[in-house]
Amino acid sequence: MRNTGTIKYENMSDRAQAVIDATLLHYRGAFAEALLNGKAPPAPERDKRLPNHEGKTPNAVGAMMNMASELNRRQRKRLVSMLMNDDIGNHRLTSSDRVRLKNRIQPGEKQAYAKRHPLEDAFASIYGHPEAFKNKGERELEDWMRGQLGDFFPGLRFADDGRPDDAEPGDPSPDKGDPEPTSPVPGTPPQQQFLHLNIDEIECVDDTNGELGPDEISYSGVATDGPMAGFIDPSAVGGVLLEIRDAGAFRAGDTRNETALTPFHSYDLSGLSMPHLFVVHLCMAETDRTSSVWTAFPMFMNFFFQDIQAEALNLWQVYLITIPGTTLAGAGIGLHAGGPIGAAIGAAIGVLLGTVLTYVFNGNSDDIFSPETIWLQLGTDPLSFEPFNGNSRTSTVATELRGDGGTYNIHHHWALSGFSTAGPGDSDADAIA
Repeated sequence: MRNTGTIKYENMSDRAQAVIDATLLHYRGAFAEALLNGKAPPAPERDKRLPNHEGKTPNAVGAMMNMASELNRRQRKRLVSMLMNDDIGNHRLTSSDRVRLKNRIQPGEKQAYAKRHPLEDAFASIYGHPEAFKNKGERELEDWMRGQLGDFFPGLRFADDGRPDDAEPGDPSPDKGDPEPTSPVPGTPPQQQFLHLNIDEIECVDDTNGELGPDEISYSGVATDGPMAGFIDPSAVGGVLLEIRDAGAFRAGDTRNETALTPFHSYDLSGLSMPHLFVVHLCMAETDRTSSVWTAFPMFMNFFFQDIQAEALNLWQVYLITIPGTTLAGAGIGLHAGGPIGAAIGAAIGVLLGTVLTYVFNGNSDDIFSPETIWLQLGTDPLSFEPFNGNSRTSTVATELRGDGGTYNIHHHWALSGFSTAGPGDSDADAIA
């Protein structure tokens, strides 16, 4: 299906993979140095070019240090060794990465790791020096920004930009074959009022390691969204922390039907600028409900929602501003990729966070699976195009989550409801189901 999918590291472009690798390498180093120092670095100052965030300044390293506060010195050193040497999720450390980390980490340095090794510098080495953007026109910058989304979201179909028979970034087809009336400038909301994510089934392909009995599975998520064009306020796209659902006990081959439950999340489409990108991080854990320390999964979700998501969004938007100076801002397109791309980067940091959290509890509590991220793009007339194709709901697809040797599928679909002109079979009840 077009216009929807799962953000998979292996399916991203080489450039997007380089961004993820640089981000994880950065946080590995910053966290390892903080562990060796025995304290978190000071929270970064808010970039004055961005709108104010409500509440505290996000700090992913501070969140990880809070989790590791109960570790003794030997355990902290063991965790440092893991950060500097071990593969985590899809992030494979090369020998040069290990040497780079060893040279960068300097316990006792007065200046914080993030100040000495800014992540923006790593991004600049991937995307080019800011000077290269100074003479680009509005259209070139817009194409560049849309190309970044295509790097992270394979299968994203870019809408007709109004120019005859030219190829869109990431879409080689001519304009005459592109969907209408969607355009890259802000459009009106669709006729439907709500977009729902529904969970149909939880499937255990292979249960986790080390459990004497069946797996006790819980799942949750973080939902965010952002327009495909125009400005966004970073404080408005921090996400929604979804409920933790208890899926029950599983052994290999077991399934659990979830269709009787309410939608996992519903977006109100009223007033949103179209085209619009909707992103949900799916999170899962094998939970030890018999333990007195059943706190890892709720703690993970809380840190992921409050700190990791916000920091990833913030660092990407800072970079978007620093690359072309005020050019993008003047064109009115300066931050439009910040929410979706920040969500993709945040999911990668979430893999590191879950690994650290599982280590902190030393297998005596919840085993956190690597988060997976699903997305959907809507235009002004979503029913006419993929993935809806005239229906009020998409077909059901499975997203695979892995953790502690286990493999599970979350079967889900998207649905639209609140039709202003409902046709046969298009009732709200049909759409939500």
